[in-house]
Amino acid sequence: MNRQEFRKKLQKCITEDLEAILTEHIEAHFDRLEQLLRYFSAVERKYDTEDIIKLGFPGILKNIEDTLSKKERESILGIYLSAVDRIGEKFPDDEVWKQEEERFVVQHKDPIWIAIAKRSKSTARDIAKFGYKTTQAFKSIFGADRKVYPGWEQKIPLRQAVRYYLLDDKSVLEWGHHLQRVQLNLITDIEDLLVREEDEQKELDLTVFVSDQKKKLEEKKADLLDNVEETLSSKQSQIAEDIEKVGTLEWRADFFDEKRLQTTEEKLENQFRTYQEQWQFVQRLFFERTKDVVQFLKLQSEIGEEIAKFNRAFEDTFRKSLKAPLQEFSTDIKEATEKVGRGATLGELQTLHETFETFVDERLIQPIQKLLDKRILAQKTDHLFEDLLLKVGQSPQEAQLVFDAELDENPPSVNQQEVEWRQLVIRALRELFMNPLQPANQQYEEFLSQNLEEIIEVKNIIAVNFDSALKARDEDVTEKEDPTKVVGEALKRILKKVQELNDRADEKWQQIDNSISEGREKFFSSLLALLHEGDSKQLQLLNAKYRMKEKKKDWQTVLDSRWARVADWLMLWSRFVWKKLKTYGTDLKVFLGFKEKKIQESKRIDIATYLSETDQKMNELPYIYRRLFDFQSLADKRFFEPAQESTVTFKRAYEQWQNKLPTNFAVVGEKGSGKSSFLSLIVESELEEKEVETVEFTRTIWEEDQLVSKIATEFEVESPQSIEELVTAINGSDQRRVVVLESIQNCFVRNINGFKAIEKLSYLISETRNNIFWMVSCSRYAWSFLDKVLQISEYFSHISKSDSLDAEQVKQVILNRHQASGYSLYFEPDGQTQQSRTYRKLKDQEEEAQEYLKKEYFEKLTKLAEGNVSIAMIFWIRSIRDFDEIYFYIRPLEITSVEMIEDLKPPVLFALAAFVLHDTLSDEELAMVMNITREESRLLLNRLRSRGILIEKNESFTINHLMYRQIVRVLKERNIIHLG
Repeated sequence: MNRQEFRKKLQKCITEDLEAILTEHIEAHFDRLEQLLRYFSAVERKYDTEDIIKLGFPGILKNIEDTLSKKERESILGIYLSAVDRIGEKFPDDEVWKQEEERFVVQHKDPIWIAIAKRSKSTARDIAKFGYKTTQAFKSIFGADRKVYPGWEQKIPLRQAVRYYLLDDKSVLEWGHHLQRVQLNLITDIEDLLVREEDEQKELDLTVFVSDQKKKLEEKKADLLDNVEETLSSKQSQIAEDIEKVGTLEWRADFFDEKRLQTTEEKLENQFRTYQEQWQFVQRLFFERTKDVVQFLKLQSEIGEEIAKFNRAFEDTFRKSLKAPLQEFSTDIKEATEKVGRGATLGELQTLHETFETFVDERLIQPIQKLLDKRILAQKTDHLFEDLLLKVGQSPQEAQLVFDAELDENPPSVNQQEVEWRQLVIRALRELFMNPLQPANQQYEEFLSQNLEEIIEVKNIIAVNFDSALKARDEDVTEKEDPTKVVGEALKRILKKVQELNDRADEKWQQIDNSISEGREKFFSSLLALLHEGDSKQLQLLNAKYRMKEKKKDWQTVLDSRWARVADWLMLWSRFVWKKLKTYGTDLKVFLGFKEKKIQESKRIDIATYLSETDQKMNELPYIYRRLFDFQSLADKRFFEPAQESTVTFKRAYEQWQNKLPTNFAVVGEKGSGKSSFLSLIVESELEEKEVETVEFTRTIWEEDQLVSKIATEFEVESPQSIEELVTAINGSDQRRVVVLESIQNCFVRNINGFKAIEKLSYLISETRNNIFWMVSCSRYAWSFLDKVLQISEYFSHISKSDSLDAEQVKQVILNRHQASGYSLYFEPDGQTQQSRTYRKLKDQEEEAQEYLKKEYFEKLTKLAEGNVSIAMIFWIRSIRDFDEIYFYIRPLEITSVEMIEDLKPPVLFALAAFVLHDTLSDEELAMVMNITREESRLLLNRLRSRGILIEKNESFTINHLMYRQIVRVLKERNIIHLG
């Protein structure tokens, strides 16, 4: 292959094998991006304008995410390297060419060593050429043919050289940058579209956006293809020029060995991979930010709907209770003034007087008094705050904010910061929107009270003036004492007062409306700007009011912290040995029965003090916090945390029953452990399409006829005389259904004649579980007792415990609710903790110290609650020392011993044990259990109720939930109740 052939082949290979395939790859890449744009057009056609972001953009983002996550079959570098290998195969391994004259002539661009080498080489060639010609001249004298000087040759490893020159080039990296930048620009343009349209309050015009993007893509594609063509054309000329140097002094042939090519290729691949990873990281970061923007705009839409609904309801209340009556009253006064001015009889004045007084009482005073008595305006605001916080609770827990992005670099560089986004949104919502609407700021009650006083004054004006005018009947009437004139002048004064009230109501509503509008705008604009622009200063401003002031760490604190670390390190071995010996000794004592581990009590107080402290703490809490930690109502499914195996056990039982197996399900747990919440939520989530009947035993029963009557009523069976008839009726039905039995611990009385109902109920469940899937709940201690007496667990195929939450679940139950309130937590150490070396080492590291205290607190809380969620919430509330607009300050957990319970006599303790067993008892039922007279039972119940230990509900008594854990602990210590 001569030079001419090589040049032609090189040109053909680069054009057909390299440029063509690169062009195809680039066009395919742009086609994929154009395909994404088609989704925008499809979304615009499918959804209304107000639903595009909420319903359409999730699909668009899903397609973009698929494009980002789906690896291309080959990157542009892979395409390029494959083409280079194919091109190399089309050239011979080695080729010998005669060196051209240029290889002997010094060029102005040659380095000095090359110039010297060329001169030496030229001289050597001239000497060799002269010698060769002389030799040929002598040979021709003797008749030999005279030959032409052959010239110098160069041996070229053509294949390796072509491959090397194509590999030793950074152009393919630039093309990769170009393709990635186009993709990144599309993502940022989508985000800019969302934010820009939101800022300018315009409707999304996706048609214009798609058109602009297509133009941009066409321009970028044309620029890239032109660059590829130009670069490869230049590369072809450069290779042809450089090949001439191979095999000469300028470029040794052995330079192009396989190892060098492999190294060059690996270097290019590594560099490309590094760049690609950075590009993908930045693209993923901006894509996630765009998703967060869409999520936030959806949240904005939902919150906007809630605010608009609140605004309408608030304005409606304001209008009906104040503005509309005042306007109507103003109109009536104007009409009355005109009527009186034309002349009116005393009877007409009397009627007018009564009408006005009735109107003021019924239409003005009573509605305002109702607003004040029930705090309706404040309650509406509180409810709005709760609804908005629950909406915000659906926001992502965390988000990545992008700062100081240098997108013009190849690849781009960014700084990022992970923030607790949900907490940030909640805080901004409270600070920017909620706080201006707080009753303390808007002074709803003060405004209404002032209006009420002035309306009462108006009423007094009406009464005094009309009474004075009507009394003029019995007196000599003069012009000045004309009753119509007196009333007319009074009506003018009243009208002025009413109009002033009306104007003030308008001003107040405008103030409230402005607070709503401005707060909403500030909340959305500040967070959207933070999310989109990534302004670190804005983040600092938003966090400034909520960041705990850093404690000044004086030199004593630092020294104490460091000395604790040193002391800990120095005494590690002795501490280890002593701790192990102490642990083994304690465990041995416990094993041998000499000692029982228990939580140390912090203090002893009487019942009244304990209850008043707890009630006072509950009443002091913010409204949203009281709602979130209401342990007496069913748990919200967003915060409910079932025991780990409960849901799995239920699903297994229900699936087997659906497959015609006779299964059923029981959930057992302490009072307040979430049995009812679990059954309610599992019915809603797993059985929502099924017909589910619920039977709740709110009162204690023990006779068969009581049970038959209760079940028959729920099952609509006509007058069965016994459980056997009820079983026959149920089994005779073709309908299979699900039945929930709540609180079956109320189906017996611990008396020799008190087990008929629970025995018959067990029989009913056993005989009908082919047709009915029974779901029952029972208290923990009653179940243990009935299991010993009746072996009740044998009647149930699947049993779950609701009070078996572990430490992590108890922690999540508390923190999930707390986080929804938007407050931060600050745990305080007790004296013992402050003296521990572990804590002292962390005193100068605030976050680590708080994590340590949090872990220690929840470990103690889990032990105390014994897996019971409502008990955990009670003690959490009692642990709140104080709170402000930002923080809840949690003091160390106090294990309080209630003195009066400790000192109760055995009969009273046995009565309390009966309530732990049965949940609810009347005086008659307690008399049966205790084998005492009904009068004695009534006296005992009244004493316990007056002390706050029991509460009365529906003519029955139950344990005050605030006292439940202390009562159970004392009864266990006295060995009155226990679990088998």
